[in-house]
Amino acid sequence: MEVAKQEGVSDVTLYVWRKQLGAKEMAVPGAGKVPDNWSAEAKLAVVR
Repeated sequence: MEVAKQEGVSDVTLYVWRKQLGAKEMAVPGAGKVPDNWSAEAKLAVVR
């Protein structure tokens, strides 16, 4: 819920993103990127 609040998206959107990321096995941004600059999708990938 914190990611949803920070990114201004609904919890339903996060649920959909989580399902999509799980199906794709999407990697998070590589070294050298500060987490504050990650997309909402990348943040969600880390917390799932």
